[in-house]
Amino acid sequence: MPPKKKRVASETAGAGSSKKRAGKKPVHEEIESSSHLSEPAPGSDEHEAPEENPQFDNEPDEGLQVIVLGSSGGPFEDRTSSFLVRSLSTNWREKSMIAIDAGSLLAGILHVLETSVKGGPGPFADLPMDEIQTNIGRALHIFRNIIGSICITHPHMDHIAGLVINTQALQNTSSPKTVACLQSVIDALKQYVFNGVLWPNLTDDQGAGLITFHTLIEGGNPMLGSEDQIGYDELCEKLLIKCYKVTHGECAQTYDSMERRWRRRSSVCPHHAHQQPDPA
Repeated sequence: MPPKKKRVASETAGAGSSKKRAGKKPVHEEIESSSHLSEPAPGSDEHEAPEENPQFDNEPDEGLQVIVLGSSGGPFEDRTSSFLVRSLSTNWREKSMIAIDAGSLLAGILHVLETSVKGGPGPFADLPMDEIQTNIGRALHIFRNIIGSICITHPHMDHIAGLVINTQALQNTSSPKTVACLQSVIDALKQYVFNGVLWPNLTDDQGAGLITFHTLIEGGNPMLGSEDQIGYDELCEKLLIKCYKVTHGECAQTYDSMERRWRRRSSVCPHHAHQQPDPA
């Protein structure tokens, strides 16, 4: 029976995992067993390390690696919303990672590479890239080859700017980059962004063919998966995704009729809220 695949919920950008090891004794049994241990023989090493259990050797890690490229909504154009996600139960390979949103993509990857110490515990430390000499080249390699799909939660600029600007870097690749999102997001990207006016049509819909769209269904596609994986789309190896509708909330504001201006009441204001003037 194949191992369960990791699941990611688009929009919420949250996922959890747990690890259970077969053969591990319950805590009360371990305590009872320890009470029958004999005293160490004279001259023996009381702190001798226990023998390794081969049952757990080379056991693959479980869980998700999440790399935050950006979480801002402005006003600076860098570090805008984008997260890279991959399953730790797989090795680094082509298309083994997905991006959740793409406000900052290539620039975010480059920032992570430049701020990580070579050979240190950076998020890409164990990704084989020794033959690539520059961080720009490594960032391009990750974007072009390691990221298999890009999931867009909604088409606000702070979530798509990197996708739009970076798409031209996909020239001379073997296949178009998959962009997975709701049909409403696909329609918005085609109509308002990749329309030959705001930006060239780089899609595979009568365009350059550098990106292709994969339609997600709100709540998941009931025809996909089985048992507890029903409705999940597999966008890369051992990584499944399902999208849910969420709200960004509202910005609390008051209107000062004397100064004719808006004043924010809260120091935390969702960057997607829209101001509505007072009819009075």
